[in-house]
Parts: sequence; structure tokens; C-alpha cells
Amino acid sequence: MDIKYARYNRQRNEQFQTETAIGYRFDQLTVRKRALNDKATRHVQRIQENYELLQLHFSTIKTMKLVPVTLENNAVFYEYISEKTLNEMILDYIRNKKFEEFYAVLDQYVSFLNSLNVLQVDKAPVSDEFKQVFGTECDTISGTVFPVGNIDLTFENLFLINGQYQVIDYEWVFDFHIPVKYVLYRAIQQLVVRIRDYMEIDYNDLLSRVGISVDEYGQYAQMERSFVAYVKSSNYLGQYLIKDNASLEDTKLDSQWRNVQPATSDSGLIQKGYLELAMQQYSSEKNIYIWGTGTAGIKTMAVLNDLGYKVSGFLDNNEKKWGTVMQELPISSLEQVSLESDYIVIGSSYFKEIKKQLDEAGLKQHIHYCFGIIN
Repeated sequence: MDIKYARYNRQRNEQFQTETAIGYRFDQLTVRKRALNDKATRHVQRIQENYELLQLHFSTIKTMKLVPVTLENNAVFYEYISEKTLNEMILDYIRNKKFEEFYAVLDQYVSFLNSLNVLQVDKAPVSDEFKQVFGTECDTISGTVFPVGNIDLTFENLFLINGQYQVIDYEWVFDFHIPVKYVLYRAIQQLVVRIRDYMEIDYNDLLSRVGISVDEYGQYAQMERSFVAYVKSSNYLGQYLIKDNASLEDTKLDSQWRNVQPATSDSGLIQKGYLELAMQQYSSEKNIYIWGTGTAGIKTMAVLNDLGYKVSGFLDNNEKKWGTVMQELPISSLEQVSLESDYIVIGSSYFKEIKKQLDEAGLKQHIHYCFGIIN
């Protein structure tokens, strides 16, 4: 296989560590997933089994097509789809201020999920397998559930082609009941990170639109934390790798591989190393606040978490965001920060303006603040 791009999930626990690669196989652009170690071999084999399990349960659904996967030599292969993902469609609508079309796609997606042979349950006991993955805080579940749950049935793994949803990625499929709203919660969480730079959006309004209440949000957030703990290693240092110098645009890979883009230059890796050094001046007794609520702020939070730091909240000059929540953390103003007990990490492309504002407020770099990921 002539590999063009590869992503390595070394941040996971050993039994889940995989390489996902894109390249030419038999003259066709193909996606390959394979294990990075012997312990992860069973996980990759299970992807093929998951595909067959989903086929068994959902083969009668005419509005959905599961993109076939094949298992060869402990690696799974499936066709690379050049069409835009649902996520890319939404981003296009948002960039062009076509908000009605965006909400129409969102409403259609909710209807689609609820059409997948769902069941209605009332205080149904969860299995031991459920608790192992999603935590022990929940003993029962109620409402609409998938009989078999693919929790990655989110916008980045869906293509809407001729009125039919085509699905890729069967890595996280569970043969027990999964709340439909938990998958909606995951989709909204991932979406907000993408569209925040383009649209003033109320996160709570989005959750309400897809039918997730405040209480349900707390339950699904806890499930997600438990799932992340189940999958990821405690010494996570995420790595993305590109194997040649071709641009994403050249091979039309941008729609599925936006997360690979930071690795096209050294800047992302340099900033991670710089942030690790800069945080050596940080006192562990202080609360960490990230200044920036866009993509760079999210990246900064991810790196800080990778390095073992706990973030307390976000800062922003936009007063409309004050008192709201992002990534389950509050957004505040600079005035609410204490020089004695708080430390600021700048995660914004407006870092020069923010630095000037902090300096004028009497804060000193490396004592009160440092730079994080800035693009």
C-alpha cells in the first residue's frame, strides 16, 4: 500500500493503539487501520466483527449504508470517500451564514438517529460491560436506546449522498444498549469545537434543540469522561504524522483529515514543547485559565490535559460568553482572575493583543501567564 498520510493513536491504552493510514491500494484510495502492537491486534480484528454486527441489526435501514470493511493480515481496509463529510457540509453552511440550512441538517440528523431500530426503555439495568466502559455512576438507563451502539456515529463519520447516510468507522461499537442522546451529545460536543470560530452559538440552545436536558447532559458528560479514561493512557502525548510532502488539498483529503493539518508544519509540535517548558514556571497551587474560546483554546486545553494539568476555565473579552460553559468549564472575564491564585495560558490567534492587555493590567509573562497553542 502506497501510504500518503498516517495518524498514530499512541495516546491510547496499549490494547487500543492503532495506526490509521490513507494511501493507494490496487490503484484505489483506501483507508487502513492496523494495530501498533500485539496487544491491539484483537481490537483491530473486532472492527470487522463490529461491521458485521451492525449489518445484522441495520441492514433493513434504507437511509443508511455501512461502508464495507475487509480484514487482511490483522488490518482492516475500507474505501476512502472523497465526498464531504456531514461535518464539512455544516462548516460550509456556517461559513456562508446559511444558518437555516445548518439547522435543517442538524434536525435531519436527529431524525436519522431515531430511525435506527431504536428501543424505548424505562429504568433498564445496565450491564457489567456497560459499567466497565462508561462508569459505575449509572445503574439504569431510560428513554430511546440503540440495541447495538456505534458511539462514533457523529458528523465526521457520516456522508449524506443522494439522500442516504454513508457510515465509516466501526471502532467503538458495543453490543448493549446505548442511549441515542449520548451519541447526540458526542456529536454536538465535537461540532461546537469546529463552528465556534464562525458562529456565535449558545451551546445550551444546541443541546436543547436536540432534546438533551440539563440532567441528561450531566449523565452523558460523566459517561464520556469514563469512556475517555477507558480508552486513553495516563501518559498521553498525542502524535500525528504525515508521511510525505503532498498537501491535503492535492489529494482531496481535507474533508476527513482536518485533524492532521497541524502536522503539516513544525509549529504545532514546537508549541507543545514550548508549553511544556513554559509550564515549569507554573505553581501547582494556582488555578489554570485558558484565554481563548476558539480552536486554539481547545488545542491548548488538550495539550495541558496531555501534560497532566487540570484546567479550571476559559477567559474571553466577549461579555456574551461570560457565564456560559465550554468543554464543561465556565467562561469568565479577566476581572474575575486573581493574581495570587490563578495562572493564564493564552490559547488564541490574537495572542499579541491579549499579551498587551495582560501587560497593561500589570501581569508578567511566566509569572502570571504564558503562551499556549496560538493557531
